Amino acid sequence: MIISVSKGIKNKYGTLNSLNALEEWSILLSCLAPWIALPLIAYFNISQAVEVLTTNTGFLLLFALHLKYNVRQLRNDYYQLKLSEAKLQTWNEALQVEVDKRTSEIERLSKEERFKIKCKQFSLTQREKEIALLVLIGNTYKQVAEQLYITERTVAKHIQNIFEKVNASNKTEMCNKLGT
Repeated sequence: MIISVSKGIKNKYGTLNSLNALEEWSILLSCLAPWIALPLIAYFNISQAVEVLTTNTGFLLLFALHLKYNVRQLRNDYYQLKLSEAKLQTWNEALQVEVDKRTSEIERLSKEERFKIKCKQFSLTQREKEIALLVLIGNTYKQVAEQLYITERTVAKHIQNIFEKVNASNKTEMCNKLGT
């Protein structure tokens, strides 16, 4: 039995020379000693109370060993949880910094820059961008036509194409979709 215990501990720790291995080996041997002593107790006809006390001592020692390992494992788990919590807190702070950074970048974009981004997203031509911008700032079709030296009908056709590209049915909807 001693050889089996020694082999098991050696397999667990890789050696019997480490402090943990020696501690476990000595505790396990002291746990087994009461049961090993039972034949001697029976041979010398020692009282049953001594026999019960001896076996229960072995159980108590095994229980103490098991309790020690459970407490050690719980402490390790607790420290791992604390480390994870600290890492998560740091990660959350870093994420918040990134969110704040991106939010400030978006807020810095001017209406015109957002307009250009949306125009690119909806694949508007250069002429459609010009017309849409002029309409968005409040010009009538006639004013747009005069500024761009084209007819009102051409302006209306371009606006119709813009409506189709941005999936809008009126100027207000077009303005909302183009980000102004």
